[in-house]
Amino acid sequence: MMKFVGLMAFGLVAVSWGTIAHAETAEEAACRLNYELCDAKCVLEDPERGLSYAGCSAGCVSSKAACSSKIIYDKSAEWTKEQYEAAKPWVKEKSKQAGELADDVKEEVDKAIDDSEQEYPK
Repeated sequence: MMKFVGLMAFGLVAVSWGTIAHAETAEEAACRLNYELCDAKCVLEDPERGLSYAGCSAGCVSSKAACSSKIIYDKSAEWTKEQYEAAKPWVKEKSKQAGELADDVKEEVDKAIDDSEQEYPK
């Protein structure tokens, strides 16, 4: 019994630490509250939590998933934009170097063609 109590205490600390470590944003709170209101409506419609509750609740869960996905998308889009902006100077430099290399190769090819035309006139 003591091990069980210890495990329960550890579990409560772990769960509460997760909530403390991540402060809920206003958008996340809105998703959660919308879900809770939707689920409460489902409970009112079917207090026995039968099949109609299951269907209603599934709609609530899918709405919450869509809401959470939008938040994640918005965050990742911003991160991607930041990474793109940070990489721009590097890409420009590499493109410039590639262009210079291409110019050098073109000059060598043109010179080789000129040399071959002089060596083997038409």
